[in-house]
Amino acid sequence: MIYSPSGFWGTRKTNPKLIYFNNNTLYIIEKARKNILHDIYPISDIVCIETGNILLYSWITISGLYKDNWISSKIEYNAVSEHFFRDFIRLIRSKMFGIGTKAADKYGEQFDFLQKTDYKYSSYGRESILAGETLKNIAYQPERWRPFLSYFKRIAVSSHLTVLTDKEWIFLSEISGAGPKKYAIKKRYVPYSKITGVTEIDKKNKTENPTEPIEVLIRLLSGEEVRLCFSKDNINAAYIIRNGL
Repeated sequence: MIYSPSGFWGTRKTNPKLIYFNNNTLYIIEKARKNILHDIYPISDIVCIETGNILLYSWITISGLYKDNWISSKIEYNAVSEHFFRDFIRLIRSKMFGIGTKAADKYGEQFDFLQKTDYKYSSYGRESILAGETLKNIAYQPERWRPFLSYFKRIAVSSHLTVLTDKEWIFLSEISGAGPKKYAIKKRYVPYSKITGVTEIDKKNKTENPTEPIEVLIRLLSGEEVRLCFSKDNINAAYIIRNGL
């Protein structure tokens, strides 16, 4: 059980929320003025768990099915409480798959190639896999830039990391417009059973420019679509996603 008190983020005030488990069901209770609101998520009906942080601002978003309706709930909190919420997310995932709640420690070497180029993804990738999961593959897209006007550059493809285990798709990505990138990240955890389709790689763009993006579109059971962009010089990573899901 975790209590998230009310707080201010800029000029916006959040409501206090209580999150707890009972009989393989996740309950989120919110106090909104004089009303008590609640969302209920049977573990088997959770489609996606998203968590992210920008400096001290952090959040968890749960989406799933309840009584034939697709719902989502967002819990916002201060990053100083991150360790409580991190363990709670691991608990949700462990109950979804019947595995342990600790991070697996046997796949650390698989992320060594990122230590010099993108230590943030190396660190988060290592801790994303739970004990009881088997690592199947990793797909990394580094940031790519393209010329803009005469003397400038702008981002053509943002960096992201996909971790494919035997049970779920784990997607780590940058947050657009979040300020210093090393202090911001978004993570998604989706069971394979909640993925309804993966599109073919977009072949309409015939340019040979290696920084031009190509796309893979992943559709979730909730109707949500997640669009992954890859640079043409990294097309093998796109194939890993398409074939792995």
